[in-house]
Amino acid sequence: MNHRPLRRTGVRVLLAMLITGAASSCFSASTGSTADSAEVLRVALPWPPAQDYAPYGDDGTILSRLGVTESLTQLDESGAPAPALATDWTRVGKRVWEFELRRDVRFHDGTRLTAQGVRESLSAAASASPVPSELSNVKLDVVPVDADTVRIRTSVADTALPQRLSSPNLPILASAAFDGQVDPRGAGTGPFELTGTDGVQGASLTPHQDYWAGEPRLAGLEVRYLPEASSRTAAFNAGEVHVSHAVPISDLGAVGDDLIEVPLPRSVLVYLNGERSA
Repeated sequence: MNHRPLRRTGVRVLLAMLITGAASSCFSASTGSTADSAEVLRVALPWPPAQDYAPYGDDGTILSRLGVTESLTQLDESGAPAPALATDWTRVGKRVWEFELRRDVRFHDGTRLTAQGVRESLSAAASASPVPSELSNVKLDVVPVDADTVRIRTSVADTALPQRLSSPNLPILASAAFDGQVDPRGAGTGPFELTGTDGVQGASLTPHQDYWAGEPRLAGLEVRYLPEASSRTAAFNAGEVHVSHAVPISDLGAVGDDLIEVPLPRSVLVYLNGERSA
């Protein structure tokens, strides 16, 4: 995808492809460093961090959307597991899976991704309080096979483990993140590093030059947390941000035609039959 000057874009749903995922194809260079003409993407988000960017709650989603953290897998458009920090996986037993890791991944602090690091990250998530919901009904025993292969044994048979490990609440972080309170600053693997935070007001991110999918062509990200929808619309209309997340229907006319709409799955009502157990 050709790199083009940024235009102000209002979106009803923040497109993760602008910041993570497809950022490696839309904003990354195969050779060389960040272009001199690269721009800083300014984003308005409605939900500020609630736990000072701790990765095991709602803030894990923020970190993932901003391209700071990554998990072993991700989900494709059909909901099937796809490679992320792991390139391949095999079920080698009823309760055992093996995951092959990318060999060219470096954390923001320059250290290399290893199977031992995966063990440390998943063990920290499993011992968090409260534990991430993805691990609430299963326990993991993570054992490095070699530097680039990790074996994960589950407490019960779990055919959905690759999907489970795609959760933004199960990021793989550098060892430095676990020195006291878990801190993702300087410890992620994503295309952008969280380098400046201003409480619940905003954050600054710089490109990760050693990103495994290519150096981002964006010069950085500037995030403003604006819970009031009218404030996000006003910031967009004033040219203060390029991207506004969750533009309300009542404001669509005020932001013009430059809109991108992305449908999201939603469960309205679920009936469960509890007469028989699986």
